[in-house]
Amino acid sequence: MGDKAEAEAQRLADAIAKIEGMSYEDMLKRVRFAPGGHEYFTRGTPLADAFARSMAIKRAEVGQEEHIATSKRIGWESLRGRG
Repeated sequence: MGDKAEAEAQRLADAIAKIEGMSYEDMLKRVRFAPGGHEYFTRGTPLADAFARSMAIKRAEVGQEEHIATSKRIGWESLRGRG
């Protein structure tokens, strides 16, 4: 593997570890407030696949009541538009 390929493989591994370490709330904030074209949401990519898989697992773990509470806590308005 060349230096560029190794660096990209390491970047992906680090990003996937970051995704897997995120809380459900942090993930939901990303879904709502990440800018268009964010690499976590580019379908068919390793990061988008890892994000979707991890979010589905965490969503199942928190359950419906905590999902609703989390959703209400973060709201829908962009954080940049507040205060």
